Amino acid sequence: MTGKSSGFHQLVNDLSEKSETLLSHLKEADGRNHYEDAFIEKIQRLLAERQTVIDALQHTAESEGDLKTWAAANLSKEERASLIDLEKAIAERLRQILLKIQQSRQLLHQKQRTSQHYRHPYSNIPRDGMFIDQRK
Repeated sequence: MTGKSSGFHQLVNDLSEKSETLLSHLKEADGRNHYEDAFIEKIQRLLAERQTVIDALQHTAESEGDLKTWAAANLSKEERASLIDLEKAIAERLRQILLKIQQSRQLLHQKQRTSQHYRHPYSNIPRDGMFIDQRK
């Protein structure tokens, strides 16, 4: 095993470790309808750390050629399948969290409009089509 190949395997192990950490944190969101800022900030931090490893992997592979080709030559089928499964699981969890956040924002916006309507019931009456009698 060459030095570059060893470095590549270390990066792949780092990627796998960071991905599993991220997925574990995302699994903590199961059943939640509200996410604290600290929870979201940790997701952002874990994604940034993971992206750093991915960038390093791409840089290493570019020095040798194409990433897919090099990964196919240096990783077992199980390792590749494991990374792909992790990536799919992370993407699905992130999509679910994004949808819940969007739904929460829509509900909040709707509550704000309803509250505003009860405070000022005649503020949003449409004025077009109103008939004004101008006879004397």
